[in-house]
Amino acid sequence: MILRLRVKRASAYKKEFQIAALIIRYHCRDDEEGISAINRQPGFSRKDKERAVMLYRICKDMDGLDRVRLAASITGCSARSSRDGSS
Repeated sequence: MILRLRVKRASAYKKEFQIAALIIRYHCRDDEEGISAINRQPGFSRKDKERAVMLYRICKDMDGLDRVRLAASITGCSARSSRDGSS
């Protein structure tokens, strides 16, 4: 039972990594090209593809400040503390 859960979790992490890699790879390219690449991914369910496209569109609309805020929310550091070393 535990092994099955670990395999499912590892598979989920792999998909998350693949989605992040696609978003990064196609961020500076035409939307049609990026969405097409997502939809061609083998092993992605329809739900995975819809989620990846949604995340792709969100990240395409981010500017530099949004990316700093996102990184800060993930790491738990404020944008100020990451710039000047203060907390």
